[in-house]
Amino acid sequence: MAFIEGLRRRYGDEVQIAYVGTRRGLEARVLDQGAGVQFFTIQARGLERHLTGRAAVALGQNGLGLAQTLHILKRFRPQLIFGTGGYGCFAPLFWGSLLRIPTVIHEQNVLPGLVNRLMAPRVDCVLLSYPDTARYVRAKRWVVTGVPLRPSILEARTQLDPQGAKRLFHLDPVRPLVLVMGGSHGARALHEPLLPGIARLQREGIQLVLLAGGDATRLRAQLSKEGVIVLEHTPEIGVLLKAADLVISRAGGATLAELTALGKPAIVVPWPGAVGGHQEKNARWLAERGACLLLLEDQLQQKELVDEILRLLRDPSQLFAMAQASARLGRIDALDHVIREVEPYLHHGTSSRVLSFHRHRRGWHERLGLGAPRARPSHKRLGS
Repeated sequence: MAFIEGLRRRYGDEVQIAYVGTRRGLEARVLDQGAGVQFFTIQARGLERHLTGRAAVALGQNGLGLAQTLHILKRFRPQLIFGTGGYGCFAPLFWGSLLRIPTVIHEQNVLPGLVNRLMAPRVDCVLLSYPDTARYVRAKRWVVTGVPLRPSILEARTQLDPQGAKRLFHLDPVRPLVLVMGGSHGARALHEPLLPGIARLQREGIQLVLLAGGDATRLRAQLSKEGVIVLEHTPEIGVLLKAADLVISRAGGATLAELTALGKPAIVVPWPGAVGGHQEKNARWLAERGACLLLLEDQLQQKELVDEILRLLRDPSQLFAMAQASARLGRIDALDHVIREVEPYLHHGTSSRVLSFHRHRRGWHERLGLGAPRARPSHKRLGS
């Protein structure tokens, strides 16, 4: 969504954008609400690592998804395919690399996912969020850009102070605020250790906002008299982050990019179910640089989360040091950097930026610049 917003701000209606995803994903709800994007659905499912009945079903669904994607590409005729990982990206990236449509991958995590590792040698360019990721991918060309953030996040960073941000949510501008972010599905493992200690936090004058996703309904019923703000989702995440004195969160790539862009100290609890333990890799990368306190889920059973919160809030020097380290790691220009990397593909071809299979060879290499990958002529790509 950050990439889409960035393109819209730069090009307006000159650029046509399509999103290929599944009906099960979050994108089905977000994009159907109107984002100026054509939304195409395909069949796609993560592959099982063992030969089972479910693996056979997944294989069949992905085969159907390949056929559906080819039909979509013929209909939409893209100039650029931009993949962000996940099983839903495989079919567009596969056809893009096969047909020599310029194809770019963006990897948000330190440890790349299976699809990105598989497709990295076949695409034109891989954009990385962390320099350490380069050791895990074999790419023709890779660039460290960081994770692109929505403009609203960066606006909160520059246009608000923490006190003003608290007032926008009707919070006390003087009292400390702890923001708990469990991701789009919520995280009971973060919420449950807090519940017994909420009264203790309030006695210490600490305000609490839970961004709880799917767990919001249960928490609202349980905390209706506690004076805790419980939200399912909010478009004002930038404002909340700016307001927070301490953040408790999972370790997804986008979440950590938001924390570092706003220079926020955090207690990070990686989701242990993340494929390949990539959230723990992300969190350790930040923790080793002093930007967060890393706690694994099993450590939450041994340590009192409320004790850790109070310890940090009572130590302004440590909070400040964490905030400074976090801010040093933030890549606030990531969106501009990503757009700069893909612009040569968008500028190539016809005068409009309607995406197309058929592109003139003339000027292709010069427009991409020295050392950039060169596409094959369309008559060779399409077999004509």
